[in-house]
Amino acid sequence: FFPKVQTIEVKAEQTGAIIFSQLKATISGRVQCIQKSDCIGLKVILKPVGDSSEKNDAIINISSADNSYQISDIYPGIYDIMLSSNKLCWKADKQTVNVNNINVEIPTFIQTGYSVVFISSHETQVTSKMAGQSAEEIIKINKGRLTYCLEKSGSYSFQLNSCHSYESDTVTYNTDSPINEIFLNAQKHTTTFIIEAEMEHGNVTAILNIDGVKSQTPFLPFNKNGYEIKLLLSPSETAVIIPQSDILYFTPPILSINGNTDCENLGSKFKAVLGVVFQGKIIPPLPGVLVTVETENFDTLMAETDDNGVYKFPPLDKSKSYKIVAKKDSYVLIGPNNEGDFLAHKLAEIVIEVFDKADRTPLQGTLLSLSGGDSYRSNLQTNEFGQIIFRSLSPGEYFLRPMMKEYSFEPNSKIITVNEGETVTVELIGKRVAYSAYGHVTSLNKEPEENIVMVAVGVGNCSHFSEESTSEFTGQFRIRGLQPYCSYDIAVKNNFNGKYAIERSAPKVIHVPKITKDIHGLQLVIFRPITHLDLLVKVYAKNPEHYKSLRLKVVCESSSSAIVYTGRVDTASVTITTDFNHGVLVQIPPLPFDGKTYSVHLESNLNNKLEPEPELFVANSSFKYVELDFIVKSNVTEQDIKQTSVWTLVLIFSIMFAVYNIDKVSHFLKDMLGGYVAEIVNSTSKKTTANDYAVDNDDIDQIVQSINAVKRKPKPKKTVI
Repeated sequence: FFPKVQTIEVKAEQTGAIIFSQLKATISGRVQCIQKSDCIGLKVILKPVGDSSEKNDAIINISSADNSYQISDIYPGIYDIMLSSNKLCWKADKQTVNVNNINVEIPTFIQTGYSVVFISSHETQVTSKMAGQSAEEIIKINKGRLTYCLEKSGSYSFQLNSCHSYESDTVTYNTDSPINEIFLNAQKHTTTFIIEAEMEHGNVTAILNIDGVKSQTPFLPFNKNGYEIKLLLSPSETAVIIPQSDILYFTPPILSINGNTDCENLGSKFKAVLGVVFQGKIIPPLPGVLVTVETENFDTLMAETDDNGVYKFPPLDKSKSYKIVAKKDSYVLIGPNNEGDFLAHKLAEIVIEVFDKADRTPLQGTLLSLSGGDSYRSNLQTNEFGQIIFRSLSPGEYFLRPMMKEYSFEPNSKIITVNEGETVTVELIGKRVAYSAYGHVTSLNKEPEENIVMVAVGVGNCSHFSEESTSEFTGQFRIRGLQPYCSYDIAVKNNFNGKYAIERSAPKVIHVPKITKDIHGLQLVIFRPITHLDLLVKVYAKNPEHYKSLRLKVVCESSSSAIVYTGRVDTASVTITTDFNHGVLVQIPPLPFDGKTYSVHLESNLNNKLEPEPELFVANSSFKYVELDFIVKSNVTEQDIKQTSVWTLVLIFSIMFAVYNIDKVSHFLKDMLGGYVAEIVNSTSKKTTANDYAVDNDDIDQIVQSINAVKRKPKPKKTVI
């Protein structure tokens, strides 16, 4: 109200009226923006403080002409005056005022800059720089949300500096952007550890394998504790680290590290000490020499010399002893000396090349026997190029003899003289003097058969010739050495024992008339002897519920009744009902094909059964089929009450009913049959009453028991199989 206080002086009996009028004030103020356009769209919000039951919030637009505002008809009280949500920075974004006058002036809202909000997943540091200016400002951002004020409008760049890795290390932002939030989500984090070393020993690097991507670090920096390694890893990545140095030995030699959700310092993970380094060269320079270092625990390291004959091993543990050797075919290597060098002396070698005389094609598989020198002897076969090399030969004379079925060679033997370090090349020519028969052996189902011995026996004048061959895993066979112009019978060699036993083949014999070239396309099918018997049993039960109680048992009668199989009749795989019941087929595991007598028994766990006769058979065929029927007959005749006993019970209960209801019965008979019968009934009733006759329940029970005293003897049930 206004005024809040009135002072009244009473001088007469009557004074003027005392009037308090309700106060409604007017609030006004201004907003000062850096740029006039920044104030466009701003609103002033008036919010009462404390008890506001009679006061409402007010929202007023700011005048675009002079950035002023005015709110009228405001009741007295304390109010908060603030600006609507915006992306600007203010010296004070809220004013508190006590409305107690008609006109209240609010202090001016003064803009100080432009706000930007950083939302970061981890602690980081940002260097802020405005476009076109050199001045920089450091912003420290904690995990979470941070609002920062930029003094001027324009474009800014933020450089991220931390132990984390982001999608981009630089973020650009313009104060005119409709969204002033910048999200900083760290993707990788720095894992730091050191390779412990007492002092710096030259350059150290590390080979990295991060989820299959290999790389190598630059030279690692050395601090007072050792060489430092820093890796940027995401939580899902795994890094494998292998330190590298020319003189240092590392323990462990390799290490695996998993990424974390934040930066971490693992401390010392490797230890480096001076190691022993094996290096040297071959004199004269010789590439491809295999150099082997063997430890006292028989662990081996191998390296090959380069084009200059130089080799080098990584540093090894100095505390162990080692043995180093070098080897290369056709060379004797002596050493190493103190510098790790080996002296190489070339040995002699003989290169043999074998060709077919007909078309100069290489003859693969030719057996070459070389002997001589200092008790030297070697037998080798030519490769697919028809070539073989006898290496590391001492100077001297050697005797060479080629051998291959179906071929004769020119020359059939040769003396070869070899000098020190010399390579001798010898060419041999083979002439075809016999032929081969090619074919395929399978079973009846077309499966290839291996290790089947095939025999080709000469016929007529060539009956003294005979050749054999064994089929491969593909079923293919090749019989070599068939003489020209001879006829042969080709068959499977009989074998009645073991894994590869054969009963017969089809055809039994393949006749090949006079041979003048290789024979192809021979086809034979073999039959294995029967080794087992398959037994199939059909079980039928009239009641489907009886299948659950049935068991099959197979007994070898020739071996002291030894049980070879027992099992339930399984109906789980078939649906059997009363209307659909054709029986159950049971496949018995294979029985040996031994000619012995076996029996099949069908058993049941029902109490009232007769054991069926077993089915006998002899295991002298590949298959047997047996049918067994299970039919249950009742062995107890149900005890029925005699018909006479039933009528007797009816009569007894009728008499009892009449006695207990004598009055009702007498009236009924009187009405129905007349007075004569009624007098008889009344007379009977009086007599019964006079004698005080009472029916005893025990007497009735005794009468009923005597009626049912006669019982028939039970007869056993019969089971028909």
